[in-house]
Amino acid sequence: MERDEIVSFWGQDNLRRWPEQCLRDLEIPQPSKSYLINVGLPAFKDEHIQFDPLVGSPPRLAGRPQFRTIGLMSEFAPICLDERSDGSVMFMGTEMLELSKHINPSADGYINSSVERFAECLILFVQFRRTVRLAKEAEFSKLEKQFERDLLKADPSVFSDPENLWAVTVWEMKEGLG
Repeated sequence: MERDEIVSFWGQDNLRRWPEQCLRDLEIPQPSKSYLINVGLPAFKDEHIQFDPLVGSPPRLAGRPQFRTIGLMSEFAPICLDERSDGSVMFMGTEMLELSKHINPSADGYINSSVERFAECLILFVQFRRTVRLAKEAEFSKLEKQFERDLLKADPSVFSDPENLWAVTVWEMKEGLG
């Protein structure tokens, strides 16, 4: 998905961007930094996810300095960029989340391989939810399979572990839990 498609989907004024000076010491690939500066992440509080760029650099997670917080999931679990793995997107503190009974509570939650792929998967998820709301029940299985293919195309790593966030999301949908 191209950057202009992402901006068009959310709307220019509905994206939170980070000031360039706030990301100078962030150790992630330059394209991801550029994405956070020029495109940003959605300014929405939907699906229990929110992004609020703070003044200053994304804070380091206490006791785990390789993780830099860019948002929250379920209002208290940090969404972080992992500086030791090229800026992959993770959520921390899964033991506090009621997202899923199927995610190992002692593990951190892998989301995506980069912030750009995370943004694309968020759009795919929102599009899927909108489509399902209007669909007939007989179409659900087909829509779920298409959503799974779209996620895999956006980021092949999302299904590399059955406990990754998107893998669990798809599994729960198939089981009628999500």
